Amino acid sequence: MSTRTAQAGIFSRRMLAIAAIAAIALSLALATRAPVRAADTKVTIHQTLPISSDGFKEDADCGDFTTGVVWHFILNQYDGDDAQLFGEFADAGAFGPIDPADSPSEAIHFYVNTPDDDELTDAYVMLGGDASDAQLQLSHVCHTGETEESVPASVPASVPASGEQSVQAGTGTPAQSTADSALFGIGVNPLPTIAFSLILLASLGTLAYANVRTVRNRS
Repeated sequence: MSTRTAQAGIFSRRMLAIAAIAAIALSLALATRAPVRAADTKVTIHQTLPISSDGFKEDADCGDFTTGVVWHFILNQYDGDDAQLFGEFADAGAFGPIDPADSPSEAIHFYVNTPDDDELTDAYVMLGGDASDAQLQLSHVCHTGETEESVPASVPASVPASGEQSVQAGTGTPAQSTADSALFGIGVNPLPTIAFSLILLASLGTLAYANVRTVRNRS
């Protein structure tokens, strides 16, 4: 075998090895990728916004909050367990995701706490199941009679019970703001990628073999 033929063979084997490693790495990466949640549905609040806590229907149910104003939301006609509440206040800013609070009733309850009277400008829930009949509404507000003025901004004014969360001004925007029934993505099937990798390896192998034969014939 001539020197040129030997060099061509070494080059072809190196090229084939590099391509094989890259294809296998790509296949493994896609095969082990976690599936993405198939879809979410956005259900907006049933009432007309904005809603001011000053003068809205009052109730004594403040959950476990002892300061500020508590906003009690209810989601009716939904059987799933994956509901999360998002929204925004004029002063306190955006909130969410907020998980449901423990409740003995069939309806899903959410509690949101603001430092003082505020105005609700947006509220919606993100649901993963059938939400054709789901309805979100603000049930009532509860004035605790205590303010959070004496509490440093970096320290929560109260520790919420399960599913209850305090709202702090400037905490960012809701994690989701997608249109109704918008697809977030689908699970990744690794089989097409593996098949493509095998075809790529076969093609590169054929190319390398043809290259070696051409060099041999010329020599």
